[in-house]
Amino acid sequence: MLHRIVAVVLGGWLSVLSAQAQTSTQRVRADTSAQYALLKQVIGNELHEWTGRPGSEIDFPCVQDAGVFRSKDDQITAMGFLAAETVQADRILRWAKYPPSVWEKSLADAEQRQLARIRGGNVSRVLYGNDIEALKTKLAAYRQTKPGLPRISWELECGGTFGHTVTVVIQPPGRRIRYIEALYYTFCASQGIDPKKFRECNLWNTLNHGEEATFDGAYWYQVERSDGSSTEPRRKDFSDTPDSVKRWVVN
Repeated sequence: MLHRIVAVVLGGWLSVLSAQAQTSTQRVRADTSAQYALLKQVIGNELHEWTGRPGSEIDFPCVQDAGVFRSKDDQITAMGFLAAETVQADRILRWAKYPPSVWEKSLADAEQRQLARIRGGNVSRVLYGNDIEALKTKLAAYRQTKPGLPRISWELECGGTFGHTVTVVIQPPGRRIRYIEALYYTFCASQGIDPKKFRECNLWNTLNHGEEATFDGAYWYQVERSDGSSTEPRRKDFSDTPDSVKRWVVN
């Protein structure tokens, strides 16, 4: 009997330790819906509000493949793109004075269908074209009854490239850096994980001296020294980096 009690207590204690030790991606796998809602809140705080008076046509900025929403993990990346697309659409349509009764349910249904696909392992698209085409048709039909509303142009396929490609130069050479998108650094913190602990916040990437990478927006990075220690995380924003800059020197 005593052995059974000890086993039960020990098992419960180990379960608590296991829950405490969950990584960022493990938490997402364990409860994708709740973690998506958390990520959507983080992204909502990052995306700007639309102000001023809209023109005769609104062209939705394309977020698909934008590096600022891309993480080390494909599922979390897909969730980030979906959240960004949905939050942006919600804000623009409200700003454009399209009544929520026209589009809100359709957008929410499309969002939930795509989240179900992501949960099932399909991370290839942000929102499926059929969902958005149906919503665009509904918006266009409503606009026929309200000619003063701006036309909505919403394309999911992005043209051009995102980000700035540089060669990483670490001084002194022979070390490496870890880096994480600022968005997902904040997401780890929102999950209750110390984002500085890269094993728990396991969305950090690594780069060796002399390697090339493309950056878009803001990141946190730290340099791993030859003795195994690391510098404190520092923030760098590549948004205004001139095209002429081809190296990123870190020390």
